[in-house]
Amino acid sequence: MTGRTIERNPTVTDILHTDTDTDTGPRAAGVSFHRPGPPGRLGRTGLVLTVVLAVVAALVAAGVVLGLASPSTADLTGRWAMTVTIHSQDPPQVVALTCDFGADHHLRCLNVPGTAPLEGNGVWNSADGGRFGFWITHHAQLDAQGRPTGSIYAEHLGRLEGGRFTTHGLTFVDMHDGSPWMGPVAVEAVADRVR
Repeated sequence: MTGRTIERNPTVTDILHTDTDTDTGPRAAGVSFHRPGPPGRLGRTGLVLTVVLAVVAALVAAGVVLGLASPSTADLTGRWAMTVTIHSQDPPQVVALTCDFGADHHLRCLNVPGTAPLEGNGVWNSADGGRFGFWITHHAQLDAQGRPTGSIYAEHLGRLEGGRFTTHGLTFVDMHDGSPWMGPVAVEAVADRVR
């Protein structure tokens, strides 16, 4: 292939096996490639890569043994007393809920007696470092006169620390009357583990 100019986009094989110094070859851009050595021969680059991989594997193993691996995932399973702040008006609306986070990653929130009707269902999942997220839908709530106040769709991202978590997120409201959805509306929550 010496001296051959590549007329199309080069493949990896073309680049690795091109010995041209023309202005269309890889060396024109200042790139230098080395052909692999004969089969069965590790070479200096292969030896360095092997040593680096062995050191990384040893560090990972030591981290697992010494407990230095990434922190455990947030386990929200159980009942939580939650206070949600909804920034849809001034001052913001504050609602108290009791929420059950199931081992099946479903959640159900019930009103605390005497508060706004925000019962809802959703799903949750966790990540490393105590981080988690949940999505909840509060369907077609009714006001004191029995009029629908719409369905609320909210997502929360949060962090669990001990027996307390905090979240922030956004919510959208569908009034089911053909009007555009309201939102996004900022929401926050603070919750303490009940059991």
